[in-house]
Amino acid sequence: MKRIEQEVNESYGTILVNTMDELSKILDAFDHQMISPGGAAQFLGVSRAYIHQLEKEKKIRAYRILDEHIKWDSLPSWARLLAVKRAAYIYIPMEDLKEVKREMIEKAEARLKKLKSK
Repeated sequence: MKRIEQEVNESYGTILVNTMDELSKILDAFDHQMISPGGAAQFLGVSRAYIHQLEKEKKIRAYRILDEHIKWDSLPSWARLLAVKRAAYIYIPMEDLKEVKREMIEKAEARLKKLKSK
């Protein structure tokens, strides 16, 4: 658990999750306020590629669990029917995205101020 707490509080960029239990603890640490890269892109009004760039630049945390670490048989049958199997599942904390959005707004306001002063 100590490693998970450290990753939740200090690590940015790609964070690999090795078990469903570990993922569950991470989701709990963020009160389940995490979304996929597609949801993150929609929230910020940017492309998914930009979200992955933010991850690569370590401006956001992206928790990745590989398909092979998911115990599909332990999921309820309705969840197995609805789940789309992918190579990896990615969870991004909303708090990281809110911080990026705040920075984007500040930069946009600074540019507007500069344009208005000309």
